[in-house]
Amino acid sequence: KHQQHLVEHSRLRDAILKQIIDDNGDVQTIAAKFLQETAHIFSLESMIYIVTKLSQTMIKPVKTKNVSKEAQDKECRKNISIGDALKAILMGSIDIEISKQISKTLLKALLKRLKSPTLDKNFLDVELCCLDLLKLSLKLHGSIIDQDQHGSSKVIIRTLTSLLSHPDINIQLQAANTFSYILPVINEKEFASTIKMLIKSTHKVA
Repeated sequence: KHQQHLVEHSRLRDAILKQIIDDNGDVQTIAAKFLQETAHIFSLESMIYIVTKLSQTMIKPVKTKNVSKEAQDKECRKNISIGDALKAILMGSIDIEISKQISKTLLKALLKRLKSPTLDKNFLDVELCCLDLLKLSLKLHGSIIDQDQHGSSKVIIRTLTSLLSHPDINIQLQAANTFSYILPVINEKEFASTIKMLIKSTHKVA
């Protein structure tokens, strides 16, 4: 019975994933809502698997060469819908420890995308979605930041600082706003150096 239960959960997990990554926006929305409501039945391993697959799809660079504007827009909308699904998972009624582990997994993927952001205006909404997710992860579980791992505060601060020089003003503003969620969870020394760096960046802009 236990084995059968695991198989059924795996099938359900894979079916939900397939629908969230579907090109049909309505299908994605329904699947994301269903996942939010049923997330509590999945194990930590299953939830990390789901978040890993979704985040990998969302941050994957979109092909633009020989691709129509319509196809690019469709891909962008799909990635934003995936981002919305990830937000729903984080804000859903899942176990706090599972939520923390999900945030750790998500941080690695988000930083990978944000360290090499797109300059293509067609895909800026995906960058903004990534910043929204980063901000939400820090807001909910800022204490998970591991000083020695990919999600370390130094890497996050460095990434946000680089985004302050992004040519798009909305990216700059969102990056600046995200600082308010990491400053409360870093140590005093890092806090002081970050404030100095931000003041220096402000003077450069001025």
